[in-house]
Amino acid sequence: MIFLRCAILATVLLLVPASAKAWQFGDTERLHKIEDINLKGADGEPLYLGYKTTVVNFGAGVYLKDDGYILGVTGKSGRYYDFPAGDKLTRFQDDKLLPNPLPPYTISWIDYGEGYLLWIVLIGYAIIHGIVVLYKRRRGQKPEPEAT
Repeated sequence: MIFLRCAILATVLLLVPASAKAWQFGDTERLHKIEDINLKGADGEPLYLGYKTTVVNFGAGVYLKDDGYILGVTGKSGRYYDFPAGDKLTRFQDDKLLPNPLPPYTISWIDYGEGYLLWIVLIGYAIIHGIVVLYKRRRGQKPEPEAT
């Protein structure tokens, strides 16, 4: 039975995306580009309108946070500026540096999968374990006691 559990867990881990295979702890930020804009950064670098997500990891993804719009630096992976608010945003939109209204975005199912990977694996394991126990009961076999 333990061999079966290990085989199931190994199969699940092989099916997850390569970027999510490494056991991680802490927060992982990911920037997503929506569109190029005419705004320049503090050092004159071109910017794009995007949004940021953060995955809270405890070995694998436990929670996904939608951090909202950002101004990403084109060609510089991981660099961004916080999105302007209030009068600054209105001024940028009036000067046609940012779109008005802001384009909507949706978080992809892949990001959700990575963000909640630990729960997906645990629930999948529980379901498969339950199926194995039911199968053994129907065949008249007693399930193996849990190791203590």
